[in-house]
Amino acid sequence: MVTESEVLAAIGRAEGGSVEEGGVGGGTGMTAFGFKGGIGTSSRRLPRDKGGYTVGVLVMSNTAVREQLRVDGVPVGKEIGMVRKQSPAGAKSIILIAATDAPLFSFQLRKIAKRVVMGLAQTGATSHTGSGDLVLAFSTGNRLPTGTGSPRWEITAVNDELITPLYHGAVEATQEAILNSLTMAGTMEGREGNIAPAIPLDRLVHIMKRYYRLEEKSDD
Repeated sequence: MVTESEVLAAIGRAEGGSVEEGGVGGGTGMTAFGFKGGIGTSSRRLPRDKGGYTVGVLVMSNTAVREQLRVDGVPVGKEIGMVRKQSPAGAKSIILIAATDAPLFSFQLRKIAKRVVMGLAQTGATSHTGSGDLVLAFSTGNRLPTGTGSPRWEITAVNDELITPLYHGAVEATQEAILNSLTMAGTMEGREGNIAPAIPLDRLVHIMKRYYRLEEKSDD
């Protein structure tokens, strides 16, 4: 059980800068699509005329089997072939957290959470029976004063008719965060010689080029 003191200690150690990705922290023991998974993150910033807000997603990827993996619509999992024995199949649990500085009501955050799941689906993952997938979305857009004794607070929220760009950002950031968790993770050996192989980046690039998602470099 995580205690209050442990949560406060983690917050106290938090710092700015790039987030370490791959098989680190809680992602150390995670596997995704039969490869080594772990921590991944990504974000999108809306243009100024659409509010200029940022939506970011942090994932601890632990999901799916190899043949399900899709990257930009390409069936990478089926194309990539055998890369050592993949991790045992069965129910897995992925954790996805979305954060935004856009001021949102709780019902709007629930809709953001649903778009996070759409981003997960774009990677090809489907939740198995018994999967304990968790999604959390929160906003820092409103700061509520404390100790004022005021009988009510005033908060703002994005016009719900203009929230679609945030949906797009949440979907894209989720998909990219999951792929980042895969491509940043290295092969890891665990107990009793169990091995979680890293996704072979050279083969991934070759497949994406074959499906015309990446351009061949010219020698000119």
